[in-house]
Amino acid sequence: MATTGNVSLVVKDDQFLTRSKHGTIWGTIYFHISDNTFFPGTGWTDLVAAFVRVWLDQLQRIARRTTTKERVPFFDGPLFVDLSVLPEGLVELRFIHKEEVKTTVTVSILDLLRNAESAAESLLSMCYRKGWSNQDTEALKGLLQSGRQIH
Repeated sequence: MATTGNVSLVVKDDQFLTRSKHGTIWGTIYFHISDNTFFPGTGWTDLVAAFVRVWLDQLQRIARRTTTKERVPFFDGPLFVDLSVLPEGLVELRFIHKEEVKTTVTVSILDLLRNAESAAESLLSMCYRKGWSNQDTEALKGLLQSGRQIH
């Protein structure tokens, strides 16, 4: 399915938001794509802070035009999001499971970046309320600060 539309990264403060004894932060994380498409799915849990860090970092690289293609992996499972730069500030996203493209969507890089920043800020707020910090949250804080000049 190929569409032009909206893509939102969703992170939830629910019962799955936990921290391992090694400090790794797990939680519910997925993409809401346009109408009622979700990837990997609405109940997906993964290394939430690590994924948001990589996602935001790759989007910033694309927005700064230091790269034109990126692959962002989920950490639990053979799941990826491939990003390819298109003309006029657009990016094609291909949501992939086991090397099979499940859906493709074209969106504005600035819209993706704003959503990623919002998700990162929300996740940091959730973690700080719980007294959690690790390399991923510190990297997210730095990415948010350095990304301000992109817009």
